[in-house]
Amino acid sequence: MIKLKIVITGASGFIGKNLLQQLDLSEFDVTLITRNSDKFEAQFAERFTIVEADLLQLDSLILAFNKQDVLVNLAAEVRNEELLEKTNVQGTKNLIAAIRQSSISKVIHLSSVGVVGKGFSDAPLIVDEDCKPTPVNEYERTKLISEQLFLDAASKDDFELSVLRPTNVFGENHPFNALLNLMRKIVSKKPLIYANGAMVNYVYVSDLNAFIIHLIKTNQFNGIYNVGKSIPLKDFYLLLMKSLNCKTRIIKVPTIFIKLAKVLRFSKLQPISNKVNYSDQKLEGNFYYPFGLNKGIQNTVDYFKKRELLK
Repeated sequence: MIKLKIVITGASGFIGKNLLQQLDLSEFDVTLITRNSDKFEAQFAERFTIVEADLLQLDSLILAFNKQDVLVNLAAEVRNEELLEKTNVQGTKNLIAAIRQSSISKVIHLSSVGVVGKGFSDAPLIVDEDCKPTPVNEYERTKLISEQLFLDAASKDDFELSVLRPTNVFGENHPFNALLNLMRKIVSKKPLIYANGAMVNYVYVSDLNAFIIHLIKTNQFNGIYNVGKSIPLKDFYLLLMKSLNCKTRIIKVPTIFIKLAKVLRFSKLQPISNKVNYSDQKLEGNFYYPFGLNKGIQNTVDYFKKRELLK
């Protein structure tokens, strides 16, 4: 059996390491690109080919892409403003230049719903893949340029492209323990507040990676896809309570308070009054999440409890 050759950038991150756990090595021959191979524990070095290369060094990418079939690009700069332009824009240009000198025929590029620039709305707002992006910060701007560079290249060159825009990714081993503070609040019986119509948007990391693996295996998907479920904030609280086997009060904030906060430009109520809904209907037409929010939350709760981060 000839294995599909996959090369992955950014595999040492939260999403990347989860993806490596899910990949079936009887089907795939996997190469990991990293600037520092010490980022990977011995268990990864034993299972995967690790190549030291840099998105800002084209020659190193050309060598790493040699004889590869699929590129999964998870690499990006998120926080260091001095590196956003270099990594997210120039790095993408180098990736595309290296692809053109390789046998890579499929690219899966991890972007973010953040590129749309619709992080908050006090009125119901459905954001799908056709919404015109209006990025509001440097991260969103550079990630949007990265998307556009890949889309332009795919329209001219001979490779398939899927661009994924995940919502808030959570799960085991998240570097900032996403959702832990909210879970602790529930366990300590502190009341939770929400405004009428408030929504949240989340995707379990293993669901995101299940979609990536599905994309690797099929030629069915091209273009941009939102990835993640939108759910009323109150319902999300109830899901957390169920997984924690613990209840606390849920209080609805009167609309007049939300309106007053808007007038006073008081932003602390935005998280509990945000009505943005990132639609994943395009994805759902051909793919279902194998875990879903319920199982993802339960797995995350179990993970925190096992490490004694939750009682």
